[in-house]
Amino acid sequence: MQIKLFFIRKIKALFFKFKLHLFIKPFESIILNLLYLSKLSYWVSKNRNLKFNDFYNKKVKYEDRFKLHKFVIDTEIQDCEFDFFEFGVAEGTSFKWWTEQIKNPNCRFFGFDVFTGLPEDFGVMKKSHYDTKGSTPLIKDARVTFISGLFQESLPLFLNKYDHNDKRKVIHMDADLYSSTLFVLTYLYPYLKENDIIIFDEFGVPTHEFKAFYEIVSAYKFKYEVLGAINNYLQIAIKLI
Repeated sequence: MQIKLFFIRKIKALFFKFKLHLFIKPFESIILNLLYLSKLSYWVSKNRNLKFNDFYNKKVKYEDRFKLHKFVIDTEIQDCEFDFFEFGVAEGTSFKWWTEQIKNPNCRFFGFDVFTGLPEDFGVMKKSHYDTKGSTPLIKDARVTFISGLFQESLPLFLNKYDHNDKRKVIHMDADLYSSTLFVLTYLYPYLKENDIIIFDEFGVPTHEFKAFYEIVSAYKFKYEVLGAINNYLQIAIKLI
């Protein structure tokens, strides 16, 4: 034990002394992607036998995500009363789809977004993507509420006023970014309970939604069941147990 600690401390000291970060830094992104791609691959290997799963799908279609959403509604939600939260509304394609699918008048739909694009670049997508010039989607439904602003600012204010009832929650994580996803999941965790559902829209991106999910599960040790996956695990749905 002592010998192991000695070598760990020695390596760290040498790393600092000779500024070895100068050699590593140009490759940090590649190393991080490989690390979390490996973790994601391991996670996938443990979650192959799902009732709903298209793996391996040679023709990934983004719009097929609604097949997963429909599966969740048919098998888990049906006509029950719940609150729906979407983080990353943009033009409201998926948000509107949910309001059209769910007819229960007592359900509520909350959409969070800055409505001015992404807070930061996301892979090939730039900050200007999903910019609606501050306009929220036009959805004529009394059950709908949109909350504008950065999640770090809007979500705490919302939760201070939110009626924390016993309704089931369905959370659609379409925030794309690691930082946004991590913040939302961290802040919502105290309010989550058994049978709440989280749907991830970009789960298959190793260093963003998956990384945030991996770290939240590691930190809080919460238990979940994987309900289904689509587009080779790009989108998944889980239920807290």
